[in-house]
Amino acid sequence: MIAAPRYGVGGAVLVVLLLPAAAVAAPRPALSVQDEAAITCNHWGLRAPALAAAAELGATVIRFNLTQWSRRSCPGAATAAAAITAAGLRPQLTLTGSVGWIAAQVRRNRRLVSTYAIWNEPDLALWRCCSAPFTRSRGPWYVPGDPAVYRVAYLRAYGLVKRLDPGSQVLFGELSPLGMSHGKPSGEGRSGARWVEQVLRPGRPLRADGIAIHPYTWHWSPQVDGAYYRELVAFKRMLRRYARRGMLIRPGRGLRPVPIYNTEYGQSRADGLRGDAANAVQAYRYARRLGFRQHNQYMIFPAFGRDRVPNEWNTAAVDEKCRPGALYFALRRAATGRNDKRSAVAWPRCPMAIGL
Repeated sequence: MIAAPRYGVGGAVLVVLLLPAAAVAAPRPALSVQDEAAITCNHWGLRAPALAAAAELGATVIRFNLTQWSRRSCPGAATAAAAITAAGLRPQLTLTGSVGWIAAQVRRNRRLVSTYAIWNEPDLALWRCCSAPFTRSRGPWYVPGDPAVYRVAYLRAYGLVKRLDPGSQVLFGELSPLGMSHGKPSGEGRSGARWVEQVLRPGRPLRADGIAIHPYTWHWSPQVDGAYYRELVAFKRMLRRYARRGMLIRPGRGLRPVPIYNTEYGQSRADGLRGDAANAVQAYRYARRLGFRQHNQYMIFPAFGRDRVPNEWNTAAVDEKCRPGALYFALRRAATGRNDKRSAVAWPRCPMAIGL
C-alpha cells in the first residue's frame, strides 16, 4: 500500500480547486438496464428475474425499444411498460416507426412513461428496411442512414410527443459509435463529417431534453481505456459547439448544450475477456466523470435463439450459466457502493440447448 501524500489543509484546498468540478463531486449517473429478449419480449420467461437483477444492480430505469415492424417477433412488448412499473422501475421508451404509429404508442404508454427517444440508431442502414424513405438505399447495415430523413422524422415526432404528453422528456439521437464519430465518405455525395452534424443546421436548432448515445468500445478501442475516454470527451465538446452555433439545444434554456444519456453500453463477452469486470466499472466511472445523466447495462441474460443457444451478440451481466459473476458484482459495487457477492435474485437455469 502506498502512503497517502500529506498536503495539509491549504494543500488539500489547492488540490480541490485544481481538479475539474466533475471529478470532485460528480453525482452518480442513473443506471439503466436494457434486455430486449428477457425484459421487452419475455422470451423463455426471463422477464421477472431480469427485472429483479436490474433492481439489485441499482438500476432505476429500464430502456426498451418499440419498433413498428417487429410486433410479431416480440408480442411481450405490449406488457413491458406495465411490468417494469410494477417492479418499481421506470420504463424509458425508444420509438422507431412512422409518425402516426409513434403517436399511438405515446397515447398508450404516457401514464407509465415519461422519457421517449425518437428512433434507435438512425445512423445505421439497419433501420432502412421498413418505411418508404428508408427503402431507397439498400446494403450492409453499417451504410449510413439518411440524415435528412431523420431530421424531418425527429422534428415531427418531437412536436407530437410534447403535445400528447406535455411533461415528458424527448431524447435525440440514440447514436451508434459510427454516428458519433467522423466517418468515411458514403459514396452518396456526403462528406466524412460526423453523421449527427449532417442532421443539424446552424441557426436552425433542434431541441431535445438530452442526446442518447451508444458508446460501445468496438469502434474506438477494444478496451475501456484512455482512447475510449478521449472519444467521449471530444463528443461532449462537440455538443457545446453545436449549442453555441444554434444547432442542438435544450428547450427553454437558451444556447445550452444538451445533457448526455448513455442508453446502450455493454462489455462484449464473446472472447471471455478476464477484464470484463474492470471495463464495466471503468465505463461507469467515465460516465460519472463526464457528467452523463444515465449509464446503461445492455443485457442481463444472454439472448437465446430458437435453438436455445446464445446469440453471437452477448454483453450480458451474467455468465454463460446465467449466474452473476465478477462483472455483475463489480457493476453493482460501482453503482450502489455495495461491496459483497451475495444476491437475493431467484436466478433461473439457462434454457437448455436443443440437441444437447
